[in-house]
Amino acid sequence: MAPTQFYCLNRRYMRALDGKIIIYEGGEQHAKLHFKEFTALLAEHDEAVSDIREFLDGGLCLSKDHMMYELIAGAVCKVLTPYPAQLSDILAHWRKIVTHPTRYGIPDGAKDEGMCIHAIDVSICEGLATLKALEDAAETCIPHYQRILVPIFTSEPCRCNICEPSIERRRWHWACAQKYHSTLPAPIFERMFAGLREDAEATRQ
Repeated sequence: MAPTQFYCLNRRYMRALDGKIIIYEGGEQHAKLHFKEFTALLAEHDEAVSDIREFLDGGLCLSKDHMMYELIAGAVCKVLTPYPAQLSDILAHWRKIVTHPTRYGIPDGAKDEGMCIHAIDVSICEGLATLKALEDAAETCIPHYQRILVPIFTSEPCRCNICEPSIERRRWHWACAQKYHSTLPAPIFERMFAGLREDAEATRQ
């Protein structure tokens, strides 16, 4: 991975200059998401939920085995149902960036090149956090569930200057967050940037 080709929002979210790739989570949990592949997932999850609902609405569960399957299918449906809405919400924002990468990039002459300065990236990061929580729930009740957010570093954590920033970069990240995102509601700002603040404060100890 070439960190200079990505804009970063915080230690958990960065995206390519053209917006077609997003890397979510840090260290050993980096998951690389491609726009086209992510778009295709929405159709797959829509179809999965529809199939389960048709099964449950068919009234076919008569035997003990069938009754057990109905319980499992019901749990699966309950977990999967929020997925299409969540994926759609993420994609609605992501599509704007891919369609207009210059608009959602760094303005010409901007001093803080490389930092995500737009609220749309905050919305995507929030959406991915919710998706991760849904996937964690899915793994507990869906056998052989295949995650969307799959870590690409399986043995050693990433060593890029975003995951392991220098003292100067830690302070710079926190300064950028305050400069560009200070108008966010306090709870969202805290979720997004508390880690950057802690990193910056640690450099002063």
